[in-house]
Amino acid sequence: MSKKTYIVKIEEEKLKSIKEFISKLRLGSHNEEFHQKMNDFFNSFEPRKTSKKVKQATDTATAKRTAQAKEKIQNAVNILRMENKKITHYAIARTAKVSYNTVKKYLPDVESFVDRQLRAGAKQE
Repeated sequence: MSKKTYIVKIEEEKLKSIKEFISKLRLGSHNEEFHQKMNDFFNSFEPRKTSKKVKQATDTATAKRTAQAKEKIQNAVNILRMENKKITHYAIARTAKVSYNTVKKYLPDVESFVDRQLRAGAKQE
């Protein structure tokens, strides 16, 4: 029979709190045996290993998605401005086809952004 291996994702702080909780348990005559088994269990955990190459690929992909979202938001603002529609977070999200939270993340202050865009456009004319 083959051994099954399981992957459990748990943050280090959560793991520490579980260990502390278990160490405080008192189980009478089985206390030592239980704690030995729990120590064996927790000692079998290994931190996740990520190579530099994987980290770099993840960072690159994240940067690409961020740039695409910002470009969509910028294009949506321009479309709304050309159509003389009110520029709000919701309108930008709907026009850009991104989530409202994405707009809030990358364009937290729509009013000042639009003002800057209008001033920049006026200077170019």
